[in-house]
Amino acid sequence: MPYYAVARGREVGARYRKFENLIEAKEYCENDGRYYIYPVYVDGACRNNGRENAKGGYGVYYGDEDPRNVSVPLDRVDPNGIRPTNQRAELWAMNHALKNILNELQDETEKGKAIIYSDSIYAINCLTKWPEKWIYNGWQNSRGRTISNQELIEENYDLYESINEEYDDRDWGSLRFVHVKGHSGVEGNEEADRLANLAVDEYGQRSIFRSIFGF
Repeated sequence: MPYYAVARGREVGARYRKFENLIEAKEYCENDGRYYIYPVYVDGACRNNGRENAKGGYGVYYGDEDPRNVSVPLDRVDPNGIRPTNQRAELWAMNHALKNILNELQDETEKGKAIIYSDSIYAINCLTKWPEKWIYNGWQNSRGRTISNQELIEENYDLYESINEEYDDRDWGSLRFVHVKGHSGVEGNEEADRLANLAVDEYGQRSIFRSIFGF
């Protein structure tokens, strides 16, 4: 169901925009229409999760035919020897989106403020809920063990902090994350899921190509 938001302002005449969900409409109203808001959907996928033959990949979806949409197998971004998992795929999807957002801000090519949608509460909490405690504890969990995926979580958190600094300079507030239920008919999430599964299909193809052709 579409939502229409009317921004307040001192100029004569109303400014309004159409949004596909209430979250973006409310954000537009809260900033009085001062900046554009756009969604980024991220998703990770892993087949045979936790097993030796696991295959993983991620997808990032901005919109129909957007050139920034990607489908990436994990063996193209992860060092050799790291076994794919669902959580790692979700973190890599988040990493890709965060890098895109920060690069566009630093290049001043950003189209506005992003809202990241993910069906992984784990990937969101790794940025918004747990890092301060982990940093205080030397990146160890309550059992005194080093947390899983530490290096990737640290990188994501640094990116998140840098984005918030850029947003603060623009008086845009903090980067927002929205948890969506997977496979619930949310178009952007369904598209990110489709891209992630396409990436899983391609997992290992590069190594096969190299073994056959030698490069």
